[in-house]
Amino acid sequence: MYLQSLSVEDADAVASRANDFDIAYNAASFGEFPYPYRKEHAHNFINHAVEQAALGREFHFGIRLDSSSELVGAAAAANIDVMNRKCEIGYWLGKDYWHRGYAREAVALLMHFSFSKLGMNSIHARVFPFNHRSINLLNALGFRKEGVQRQGRLHRDGFVDEEEYGILLCEYSGIPAIVNF
Repeated sequence: MYLQSLSVEDADAVASRANDFDIAYNAASFGEFPYPYRKEHAHNFINHAVEQAALGREFHFGIRLDSSSELVGAAAAANIDVMNRKCEIGYWLGKDYWHRGYAREAVALLMHFSFSKLGMNSIHARVFPFNHRSINLLNALGFRKEGVQRQGRLHRDGFVDEEEYGILLCEYSGIPAIVNF
């Protein structure tokens, strides 16, 4: 598993992997992660990712398999606050790749990138309380629940709570990582 910056050549794979109701339902508030997810959404997302990386504001990566370089999802370090040395991470995997440990490995690589390459002191992730897989993953990687923004997101089902998890550099054990950007 490795992370690699997204390019326009990834649009078909992003559109194919992201086009799933369950991913849209769990990934973000209603409307931010479209469903159905079409190729034009992938192009817009990738163009945004390239622009933001050039400005040093966000870094979006394709999650790729070592064996085939196949793109199976995406991960990002965003909302980068250089002064306070903190950022937010986000990630999603195509549903065919769930329950294989890929998300855990990808988030571990993203943590390494954020702490080692970006020099962050803290990393945060926001998750819906019903997204148990993501909560379990964050807990397994050392994140702690830091709070709840009650009815903080407009979602398909109305306003829902949003939980925030975080990890500090001093709590991070580190891993060797390959991140190509």
